[in-house]
Amino acid sequence: MVGEILEIFGLIYWVWPGYALSLSTIIGSYKSAVIKNIRLYFPDFGWQGRFHDRIVRDIYEYHRITRYFIDNPKRYYIQK
Repeated sequence: MVGEILEIFGLIYWVWPGYALSLSTIIGSYKSAVIKNIRLYFPDFGWQGRFHDRIVRDIYEYHRITRYFIDNPKRYYIQK
């Protein structure tokens, strides 16, 4: 990747000569492009409400989140 990734006051920025884009701007642009193409086939598509994107910052967080995805359906059926 060309450019440099910087963390400034806890915010992630991608710095390219002449540009400085925050991570939220990059993800927002990506989601905008994705939804534009998905709606060609599924006009009613929308992102899940009350949902927040999360950047996985290290391997420990990755494992914790992976375990959540594996265990959560089991918890749902146990509660029912």
